[in-house]
Amino acid sequence: MATSDELFESGEVREREGEVGWREGAHSGRSFPDALTHGVQLPGDHDDLEQCLTDTRARTQALIAEYVESCAKIWTQFARRREEPKATRERIRADLNASIACYARLLRALDKPPERMLVHIKVAFTEAAPHQDDDTRELLEDVVRWAIEAYYAG
Repeated sequence: MATSDELFESGEVREREGEVGWREGAHSGRSFPDALTHGVQLPGDHDDLEQCLTDTRARTQALIAEYVESCAKIWTQFARRREEPKATRERIRADLNASIACYARLLRALDKPPERMLVHIKVAFTEAAPHQDDDTRELLEDVVRWAIEAYYAG
């Protein structure tokens, strides 16, 4: 069973008409398409989709945890140089948006109804960020909005 990275590298997941650009994942060292599944043809094999879903869920949870941690750093470094943590936070936020979109599209590709997609997204979020404060609640609202937009965009 192939991982999502192997599918992208092997060419089984392809760009459609050049819509998806590639860039280095700034904090992971791996390459991910800018829009992930925007314009990408997903493999038809159910096991490969399930593996992509598992990989994407793990990446999404890591990005949520990283984002929450970066929010905490901003508050602790408030009096010091703020621009560096803020730029890092915005980069992670953009990566998280793309990962959430991929996660939602994979759930749709697996014929999960929208309400189940939201449950999957919220459970992943809560597991990655169990402490709820104003920052995480605001992020959860954004994550839910991004997931709904991505689910229905395809």
